[in-house]
Amino acid sequence: MGSTRDLIASFLQERVDKLLRADIQVAIDNGTADKETYAALLRQFYIYVRVTVPALYVTYSKLPVDHPNVESMREAVMGEIGHEKLVLMDLAAMGLPMTPKEADAIATPASLAMERFHMMAAEAGVIPMRCVGLLLEAYSARGSPSTVKGMEKAGIPVSAQEFMRLHAEEDGPHTERAIDLLAEMATTPQVLQQIFHWLDTEAVLFEAFLRQAWETSPMGRSKTRL
Repeated sequence: MGSTRDLIASFLQERVDKLLRADIQVAIDNGTADKETYAALLRQFYIYVRVTVPALYVTYSKLPVDHPNVESMREAVMGEIGHEKLVLMDLAAMGLPMTPKEADAIATPASLAMERFHMMAAEAGVIPMRCVGLLLEAYSARGSPSTVKGMEKAGIPVSAQEFMRLHAEEDGPHTERAIDLLAEMATTPQVLQQIFHWLDTEAVLFEAFLRQAWETSPMGRSKTRL
């Protein structure tokens, strides 16, 4: 049996590998997705940021000032603030602008389920919210570089790639640090199992999230009709 850190990293990688095989991810990565399909994914990420940042803040605000994780949680909150604006800028750069009001009106069963789960995680404490953040960071660290290459192949302008490029650059180190923090907190087998539970549930919801993006995209709708 490997170290606690190795166990968490392996468990996480299995879930991320599955997410990277999602239809919309594959279409974008291989350069066959049109800009409307990429935009469908961006719109879902707008929702993701909007439902996750408040949950991160709830967890952070509940920590006493001398809590060992207060600084890392503050960094997690500050690191995500404003990312939804990058999504809107990228959409505008593709000629598919969307106002914040229009974006906030988007709601899907997958996003509503994720919002409820994130607030549940926020109320449950640092470990659950760390798992929520880690799943996305690991997905972005692994997937965003391929996504950027796929967008270039599809002719999507660099000016419309800011959101993905940022995550491709930053989320690798963030992932490693988050795994370290969770491994430090996994002081008993019971806590380790809790980490697996939160990671697994977030992965299931994120898979539904990606499926929703695909089903609302032109490519996904055309495939569904076949």
